[in-house]
Amino acid sequence: MPENIAAKGMEKLLGQGDKDLEKKMKALAWMGKNDVRVIEANKPKIIDATDAIVKVTGSTVCGSDVHLLHGLCGIVEEIGPAVKSLKPGGRVVNSFCISFGKCEFCKKKLTTACEKTNASTAEYVRVPLADNNLLRCPDSVADEKGMYISDVLPTSIIKGARRVIGIDNNWCTDYAKSKVKGLETINYTTLKSDESAPSKILVVVPGGVDVIIDATGGEDAKKWTYRMELASGMEQDTSETINEAIYSIKKFGRLGIINNNHFNIGALVELGIRLIGCGQAPVHRQKSNRHWEEIRDMVENGKVDPTLMLIHRFRIDDIDKAYHMHEQRQDGLVKYFVETCLTTL
Repeated sequence: MPENIAAKGMEKLLGQGDKDLEKKMKALAWMGKNDVRVIEANKPKIIDATDAIVKVTGSTVCGSDVHLLHGLCGIVEEIGPAVKSLKPGGRVVNSFCISFGKCEFCKKKLTTACEKTNASTAEYVRVPLADNNLLRCPDSVADEKGMYISDVLPTSIIKGARRVIGIDNNWCTDYAKSKVKGLETINYTTLKSDESAPSKILVVVPGGVDVIIDATGGEDAKKWTYRMELASGMEQDTSETINEAIYSIKKFGRLGIINNNHFNIGALVELGIRLIGCGQAPVHRQKSNRHWEEIRDMVENGKVDPTLMLIHRFRIDDIDKAYHMHEQRQDGLVKYFVETCLTTL
């Protein structure tokens, strides 16, 4: 994008590329396919008047596709002259995606569709458009909780649901049920030979459920035909989960998906189901939209405890290994906290 090219040119002009003059820090870098490494990098500088430099105290990684740049908690070290809502020394959490705040979609509060923009695993980061992309985090909220205000909580919190049923195939079902009050679960590997996830749903909820969110991404196949397609590279996702979801929803129900291959479009049409790609949660602070602040307040007062997802902890020196563990789902890894070891002050 032109804005990114201009910013890179400005960094070079300010000496960002002069290794002899720059303070150093540790950062995770993408070096190519399946190759991420912790490297020594130059500490970022203020470039635009709306920038902020944040000293990272903790971060995490998203599992949807193992994003390189994601949620963080930190302390504001420096701000540009146009930043109004933040001060140096204040604790903040970032938005997992960066938005301009004034384009057509931002004004509609659909900030993840921002037309102007759209980092964290490092000791320092430069956050552009800081007023729009950083949220003040109270001292009473630990980094291990605050970092999830960046993405996971805005994405997953469901308002107004009287009943929630989680479907999975492993230890996650029992673990989630033990942590989330009132949650019902179905482990489809324990179903009888004449049962399926849809048939079980229709027993416990006659007529089908109102809404289904496919949170699998279509990465895990059940049938051998789909497994072969995935293994051979013929498909990136499997349609099994979404097809089962279609038969579990009541007529004219709603289905949100994040996978995309050869699902039963005929049944979708016949049953009048409303299909929507989940996209990404527009978490930013906007006038008359307090979603981000509300979630922060829920964490602060103990109504929501995101640490129930926190299974592992890593130091920044080992984050490259953590990425591969996350991708392969090793050692039961779900979410983890990255402790940033500051070497540059």
